[in-house]
Amino acid sequence: MGEVTAYIGLGSNLGDGRKILRSAWKTLGDAAGVELVALARPYRTAPVGMASEHWFTNSVGCLRTSLAPEELLSLLFRVEADFGRKRDETVPGYHDRSLDLDLLYFGELCLDTPRLVLPHPGITERLFVLVPLAELEKVTG
Repeated sequence: MGEVTAYIGLGSNLGDGRKILRSAWKTLGDAAGVELVALARPYRTAPVGMASEHWFTNSVGCLRTSLAPEELLSLLFRVEADFGRKRDETVPGYHDRSLDLDLLYFGELCLDTPRLVLPHPGITERLFVLVPLAELEKVTG
């Protein structure tokens, strides 16, 4: 597979969000098959779809990758775990998290599997994704 441009949503509402997002982005860039292109500036946003007193720090990053979409998703899950994220699929709804990484776009691929839907559903309803995504579009064209 050749290189593909992918967009990643980053979020954190536990700890120093800016520091966590920068560190997670660097960690992604250290992975084989990943080249970082740009990271939008961080935005502070109120929690959406969940009751929490902790605001989020959100951003979107653009990268180039030779990984398959499922491999990139697995990498995102590993990085989340490295930053203390504990996924519990048995508990419904959204919860506070040290790091949330979402695969938003993978080139122009449209995919709908039990594990991965591309483009990420709900992008158009999430300003915390749309605003940094628009910022990146100005940079990456």
